[in-house]
Amino acid sequence: MGRVEVYRHGGSPWSTRGVPKEVLIDAARRCEALVIFIGDVIDKEVLDAGEKLKIVSTASVGVDHIDVEYAKRKGVVVAHTPYVLVDAVADLAVGLLIAVARKIALGDRLIRAGAADAVWGSLMGVNLRGKRAGIVAWQHRRGYCPQA
Repeated sequence: MGRVEVYRHGGSPWSTRGVPKEVLIDAARRCEALVIFIGDVIDKEVLDAGEKLKIVSTASVGVDHIDVEYAKRKGVVVAHTPYVLVDAVADLAVGLLIAVARKIALGDRLIRAGAADAVWGSLMGVNLRGKRAGIVAWQHRRGYCPQA
């Protein structure tokens, strides 16, 4: 049975600050698998420290913070979560469309400043009813793996 270690660096796992390099090197020396986040940089130095390392998995869409080619040469599998943000991106796109059409940010600023009375009618924005919107997106093909 394996053992799991968690490094808590005091910040959000979604922070781009990442775990300090010396912590990653130490973990790579001791572990067979690393689960990392977007701010954690897995470069040649970290990979060279991981003689037992078999897999590095990132809880992110991209792998640009991992030296994938070098990992591949060392026989370390690199995994990622290509669909983790699909719903969030779609939700945000729709939310931003509504926010722009209805001038939500401008209205919020003016209301908080007590300056909305004179321009209240213009803050209603445009009605989306009857409008067409297109969201163009690119999607990874199913089964995509950066080492395939």
